[in-house]
Amino acid sequence: MKQFLTIIFLSALCVNAVAQKELVMTQYMHNQFAINPAFAGSRETLTAFAAYRMQWSGIPDAPNAQFFSIHAPLKNNQVALGASFFNENISIVRNTGFSAAYAYRIKAGANSRLALSLNAGLLSSKSSWDKISLTQPEDPAFGESETHIDPMLGFGIAWYSPQFFAGLSVPDLFYNAPLTMNRPFLSHPGPIF
Repeated sequence: MKQFLTIIFLSALCVNAVAQKELVMTQYMHNQFAINPAFAGSRETLTAFAAYRMQWSGIPDAPNAQFFSIHAPLKNNQVALGASFFNENISIVRNTGFSAAYAYRIKAGANSRLALSLNAGLLSSKSSWDKISLTQPEDPAFGESETHIDPMLGFGIAWYSPQFFAGLSVPDLFYNAPLTMNRPFLSHPGPIF
């Protein structure tokens, strides 16, 4: 049984590392809902979590991110709902989005539950190419800003109790390339330094 749980845990980490592209999330042990919507309602009460992350403090345009989630079981104890909102700024790129989750929970023992969930939302990505300083201002490689609004759809499975938790999730089934410049390459006449 320990080997089975270890395999599930490592698989969940691998899938999540590949699928996570919107927001780099830390402290997931305090907010499992951030990476797996099946954990909606897992604390059996209304739960809210907020996080602010800033890297390279004191440097202009340093990467920063904000995250907020809320989830709770309904009066029908088999159903839980949740929502999350995020904003991330990395230099010229800004990602903003939200997701709503529905989890169906089944008793899987005296104190444990098995939950299956679906989540859906929207992701807005904006690339501000016009903020880049060029050595050749007439270079057509960088133009105006571009904005994309893409749907998000995911699912999750979780098994948890007060003593343990395990899960597998795909937060977003769609692959959305964040930068889609029309040119296949950028040419530069000489050294960048």
